[in-house]
Amino acid sequence: MVRIKRVKRIAVAVKDLDAAVKNWQKLFGMRPFQKGEEPEDKYAFVAFHVADHTGEDVTTIEFLSPINDPNGEMLLGKFIKNHGEGLYMVTLETQGTSDEVDEELKKTGLKGSWGGQLKHWETTKGGIKSWTEHYISPVNANGVLVTLASIVYATEVLTSPPGITIRNK
Repeated sequence: MVRIKRVKRIAVAVKDLDAAVKNWQKLFGMRPFQKGEEPEDKYAFVAFHVADHTGEDVTTIEFLSPINDPNGEMLLGKFIKNHGEGLYMVTLETQGTSDEVDEELKKTGLKGSWGGQLKHWETTKGGIKSWTEHYISPVNANGVLVTLASIVYATEVLTSPPGITIRNK
């Protein structure tokens, strides 16, 4: 059984990214902290922190909108074409490492989506050292695309007197 630490991200598929951002700003006063594009997967995104805090326990809501996909041929475009706007994906942060998640998925007899494909990033942003994702198909998760994120957080070096190094987990 894969052990879950927390809900890390809720992704919502939208047709018009700017309109969705304006709507959520009006409804909840939320301000985006990140915008970007994934040209390879043909979508743009905007992310909001759910609460006004940062660190390991941050949960985000992200809007994803297709770009350069007029016929809905990529995953997000297909989703909107078939289901309309709405909940697209839930990312659950795992307690274990990526290898442990692999082993647990094998024990359940479940293969990750797309042949067990993983995505892995090395980064220095947001206190994260690396982020590895396993995907579980909506077919196997009651209609929801589930991402299992194995996250390694960077060790933060705090200011201390000369000659002493304090590391915060």
